[in-house]
Amino acid sequence: MKKLKKILAVSTAVSVLSLSLCLPTDCVSAANSNNAVSYTVFSLKRGGTYKTKYTLNPVDTLSSTNARAVIGDDTRVVDFSKSGVVKINFTASNGESYWGTGFVVDEHTIATAAHCVCEQTNGKNATNSGSKVTEINFFNSDGTPGLSITDAVEVHVPTLYVNGSYSDYNPYDYALIKVNEDLSDYAIFNLGIMNDNFINKQTAVSVTGFPKKVNNQEVPNVMYTGTGFIRQSDDNELYYDIDTSGGNSGGPIYITSTFQGKAYYTVIGIHAYGDANSYNGGARITTNLLQFYKNNPYI
Repeated sequence: MKKLKKILAVSTAVSVLSLSLCLPTDCVSAANSNNAVSYTVFSLKRGGTYKTKYTLNPVDTLSSTNARAVIGDDTRVVDFSKSGVVKINFTASNGESYWGTGFVVDEHTIATAAHCVCEQTNGKNATNSGSKVTEINFFNSDGTPGLSITDAVEVHVPTLYVNGSYSDYNPYDYALIKVNEDLSDYAIFNLGIMNDNFINKQTAVSVTGFPKKVNNQEVPNVMYTGTGFIRQSDDNELYYDIDTSGGNSGGPIYITSTFQGKAYYTVIGIHAYGDANSYNGGARITTNLLQFYKNNPYI
């Protein structure tokens, strides 16, 4: 398939087997399970400076910007029901303030897009993430401000993202933020692997986050959900017709299922970019990402 032109969607101003989900039944091998992935850690306590690197070896295969990226009419709706979705405020190396989206994946871990927390170094050794996480904001179900974290500990970013090995499109545009606070009460999302046949099932998927604009109106502190369908995929990325815009980066791409009247949310990707002329896209949850977020001995 063609590679989509990347437009950063940020806005200015587990054990693996037990915690993963294959969808639907008859899962095919997960993508990207044969590659060791190196990660760079930056200490937020020291202003986002380089701390260390580590490598996660592949796990066993599982079986069984600011451009609008609205496709057609803008169909997003206000939705503060997803308590595990957070707004991440950060300052870039040029001093400008931005925000992106993240979501809680474990008691001390928030998933997001790499470009929300790290600037690429064009092949040079990174000594600084280039972006300072200033505040992570949670919201109550009525939209009022909730927990605020101003002292996040670390960011972990794939080294292949940091050194700028990819330009137009980056399958390593994902990251995690480590915090001291116990976020167990906000961990409403499961992580799951989408098999290659899932696209044909026409199951609705959603993206929730904090866009800068909806219907051309500024909405800086409002959580929105857009719903659509997966239209294309490759080994490491998903492409979908869900409306997004600046600020949505790092938000969960997820399916919703209901059992005995209770809704369950399974994340199959992390939103990273938009293309106003085609589909929007993000990192696909693979065995490597499950290991990174849910079975990582370095966090």
